[in-house]
Amino acid sequence: MTNVGGAKEALQLLKADKTLYSVVISDIKMPEMDGIELLQEIMADPELRQIPVISKPYEFYHFIMSFLFSDRYSCFY
Repeated sequence: MTNVGGAKEALQLLKADKTLYSVVISDIKMPEMDGIELLQEIMADPELRQIPVISKPYEFYHFIMSFLFSDRYSCFY
């Protein structure tokens, strides 16, 4: 697993080795390039478009985690 600071960095890593990653988990809101733009770039590349992409808005994730884990939520940061 590789954590990156944003979509541009993720795209650079994906393009550097198109066989290294088997799935992309991305937020929608990111600096410089958002998750929709990242998905468009991935879909435009015939080799990268084979990689499944899971996108989620942070607000939804925050809501679900706070609902499920209430006082234990802070452990997920």
